[in-house]
Amino acid sequence: MLRPTINVPSSSIKLTPPDAQGQPSSTAGEREIVITSSNESGHADARTRTVRWSDPSLGASAAKEMAGLDYLQAIVRGEIARAPMAELMGYSLTEASHGRAVVEIDPGEQHYNQIGSVHAALASALLDSAMGSAVLSTLPAGTGYTTVELHVHLVRAITAATPRLRCIGEVVHSGSRMATAEARLLDQDGRLYAQGTETCLLMGS
Repeated sequence: MLRPTINVPSSSIKLTPPDAQGQPSSTAGEREIVITSSNESGHADARTRTVRWSDPSLGASAAKEMAGLDYLQAIVRGEIARAPMAELMGYSLTEASHGRAVVEIDPGEQHYNQIGSVHAALASALLDSAMGSAVLSTLPAGTGYTTVELHVHLVRAITAATPRLRCIGEVVHSGSRMATAEARLLDQDGRLYAQGTETCLLMGS
């Protein structure tokens, strides 16, 4: 079966189509995307990355029925799939406790901007994910959250040569309607790459 291809400048994206039952042709409940980069002349130095993710509605349904900390710890254990965003960018939730969450990533070329370093959006996504997860870890079943304000301070450049990064998010304050958190993005030696603060709106079921 041929995969439909969407061509954009210097890259192509191939999506795995569904089978006759409406499921993707890889694994039930999953979608797959293949991203290939090349220069305008089509030389053979292209890089390819395959991203596979699970149906996000499954995790969203579980989140409504579970306390936030239980839900996050199930993701850490691999019992609930990572978010599609995490699969796409390549980061993982590795720790979760009450009021604290850690996400980790190995930076790579796929995160680069047009000037040859990792895009600031990667650090922002890691900070938001760690802080949001920290907030979620304090919430009971049936209560959700959404980010309403995010502040990011970039301290050190990130490249493909940067060692594995850990983003540690912690709740600063949680009330009945709003919660605030802070996070630091560090390498294995404790060097700071970015830091951030966030405000989340808490929402009942």
